[in-house]
Amino acid sequence: MRREGSAPIEIPSSWNAPVTRESKDVSPATTKHSELPWVLVVEDNRLNSELVKIYLKNVCNMDFARSGEEALDLAAMNQYALIIMDINLGPGIDGIQTTKEIRLFNGYSDTPVIAVTGYTMPEDIEQIRAGGCSHYVSKPIDKTSFTKLISTLLEKDQ
Repeated sequence: MRREGSAPIEIPSSWNAPVTRESKDVSPATTKHSELPWVLVVEDNRLNSELVKIYLKNVCNMDFARSGEEALDLAAMNQYALIIMDINLGPGIDGIQTTKEIRLFNGYSDTPVIAVTGYTMPEDIEQIRAGGCSHYVSKPIDKTSFTKLISTLLEKDQ
């Protein structure tokens, strides 16, 4: 129920739109942060994606995929300096299988893939690393350590 005198809350139409680069035809060199490396963020939760976007806005350019299948499409079309991979992606292929398949793409054998997940048991972390993820970050994400890790890995890549 709306209080008297209050304006209705409007949900932006972009809220339900796919979270990807606005135009697939835009090359990284033509964007406003062209000097920053490109990172693929694979995360099915919109709030988590927005959080990563805020944390890394001055560190890198980002494309977002909400599923493993979408991540595979983006990785096939673009070369990323780093990939941030949620492990539990809901329906479809999970983050481990997505990572395994991306590792087979030309140019991705040594690309850092950071698993971001709530799975924290030692056997889970072992399985994640065996699946091709080079680094592991547990949820909830600590902004300082996460930003430092991403910055350090991107600096090594340049």
